[in-house]
Amino acid sequence: MTKTPSPEQISHLLFEADPMNTCCKENDCLDEYDNLAEDILTALNKGDTLENAVRQPLLIGFGEDLATPEKIEQVMRALSPLSLASTDPG
Repeated sequence: MTKTPSPEQISHLLFEADPMNTCCKENDCLDEYDNLAEDILTALNKGDTLENAVRQPLLIGFGEDLATPEKIEQVMRALSPLSLASTDPG
């Protein structure tokens, strides 16, 4: 069983990787990925796969032009330290 990560943990990994190239690190925008992190965690807790949990919020937040399959993969790689694919809300 894997402990469910916090939204802060997810957001921090995304901030460090900045997979969507928002320049959040350069601009000290620490909360840049907070909403995305919340959405990903909510979807995972509802039983979505990691790919779906990442894809939908990216499409909503960044649109189809920016939320490419490559960007979705980058986000998934950025989150790999948390082992989110086997998240268990218990």
